[in-house]
Amino acid sequence: MIEGKVVARVKREYAQRIRGNWSLDQEPLRGWITRTVALRNRVVHAGYRPHRAEAREALVGADAVEHFVTDRIAASATSYPKTALLLLDEASLVKRGMDVQRLEELVPEDSVIGTLHASFNLFREQVASARNH
Repeated sequence: MIEGKVVARVKREYAQRIRGNWSLDQEPLRGWITRTVALRNRVVHAGYRPHRAEAREALVGADAVEHFVTDRIAASATSYPKTALLLLDEASLVKRGMDVQRLEELVPEDSVIGTLHASFNLFREQVASARNH
């Protein structure tokens, strides 16, 4: 099995922070390593040019890990509200049962994400007001 810096960092950092099953012998990580990481290494280090089917499979592996990570971030949203608000849109958070307003309250207003959300909320209110008139 491929054990590079990225895989080691994922196992070391992500698992302890956002929990979940990060076993490299089970999906989605097994597929990510065999489909995505292995192909990436061949492309970067050996100059390999993948066939379309290989590239599609690499994307399948990457998409599965992205879905897994976003689910884990959503489950840890109150611990990592900035990450959840940046990574997931409002509809995705609501679909997962998250209270978006509560998450926004956990982010300091003077932070970049707090400023962005405050600006966006003001914009959204202005648009809603303009629609109602």
